Amino acid sequence: MELRSGIRVKRKMCETEADETTQTADITDIEIPDRTFSVFDWHYNQPFYVDKTLLMKALFAVHHTLITAPSRFGKSLNMDMIRRFVQIELDNEGKPIVLNVDKDKLCLKEDQPASENFKLFRGKKIFEDKEFMYQHFGKYPTINVDFSIVQGENFNQVMTALRRVVHTAFKEHAYLRKSDIWDRLRLNKKTFMKYYDSEEFKSLDEDETKHGLQILSEYLFGHFGTRAFVFIDEFDVPEHQFSEFYGFTKDEVVHLLKVANKSDHFEFVKSQFNGFLTKSRDRKDINIYSPYSIIKYISSDVYVDEWPDSIRSEIFKLSRMIKENDVDNEGISLFMQFLYEMAFFTPVSLVNGNLTLKMPNTTVCGNRGEAPRNGQISMDMIFTNEAVQPMGGFAIQSNKNNFDLSSEFDACATQIPLSGLLCYHTRKAPKVHCA
Repeated sequence: MELRSGIRVKRKMCETEADETTQTADITDIEIPDRTFSVFDWHYNQPFYVDKTLLMKALFAVHHTLITAPSRFGKSLNMDMIRRFVQIELDNEGKPIVLNVDKDKLCLKEDQPASENFKLFRGKKIFEDKEFMYQHFGKYPTINVDFSIVQGENFNQVMTALRRVVHTAFKEHAYLRKSDIWDRLRLNKKTFMKYYDSEEFKSLDEDETKHGLQILSEYLFGHFGTRAFVFIDEFDVPEHQFSEFYGFTKDEVVHLLKVANKSDHFEFVKSQFNGFLTKSRDRKDINIYSPYSIIKYISSDVYVDEWPDSIRSEIFKLSRMIKENDVDNEGISLFMQFLYEMAFFTPVSLVNGNLTLKMPNTTVCGNRGEAPRNGQISMDMIFTNEAVQPMGGFAIQSNKNNFDLSSEFDACATQIPLSGLLCYHTRKAPKVHCA
């Protein structure tokens, strides 16, 4: 019998039972490279693993959805988890690995080796739904696309990057070169090879590039007889039924701290990483935590501010906008939307069409709670890592072309034009100040 994070897994694969005793583990020396953080098969057996596998059921309950979440909230990790769950596994010859499954018990027969993907989900929450596992596990071809490399200063550079993205997707399906679909369905193998070949793909025109993934999905349908899943990472309508699967809930954080023997750290963790408000599946307000920040904290004895420097980019400094007198209402609105989606703000309330936002925690502010300098707080400090005031009470309220800035520190609320959104004073000068 194996013991994994409080779950007792019996060697007979169909039988699992919960262990009410939470196991603790020494995880302070675990290194978490950024790339590894997004790989599901690295996470599933770690002591800080949080089971989000029921996301699959929620996802299959809808036909079309776009899921967005801030950086480092598990989007890529969940995508990899879904991919490992649904994908048809292939052997070295490109033939599907057949799982001999008892339809009623969802048990691998003892004389058949389990697939690597099956091992990942055995004992997880989704494994308890035998009917869903039987219907969907390992049943679909997959196409994997990563748009993170699609960058460029002009159209031609972007098209070059897109060609490589499509080419990479085709390279993952090398077995199609030996498929019978070319004769059976009378398809043109030369078309496939143009996308697949490491030199020929460079000559793809705009139209061929645009339709590349569709063409690949048609080849996969012909080969497997079922439609493919297309996974697109780094692709930028809230879907509340998925909220709890992206980010850690309070109960999950409490459990992880207990596993790490750090239960008494909860209040500190709450002040540093909590505050991202969203809706649960039953439309109730819930606060979630960044998984990356939580795991980084519990796996290290020293807290390090890991907020992505890319978000504090020079281009988004408000001072430059003000100094160059290049601020308009539309630009500020777009900028505030960017900050909101990058998790610099979280919603507080929505009243009569007015949305009130606040900074969720001290980590976002890039400070450790020191007193403000000269009683003044500059929005610009957010991006230069010089903010010095805990801003849990700082609020921005949008109302047409104005933002309402209010503060718990001085109980003041002053209406200002969007172009004046630079800084404000606390108790010493309860008014908006624009340099």
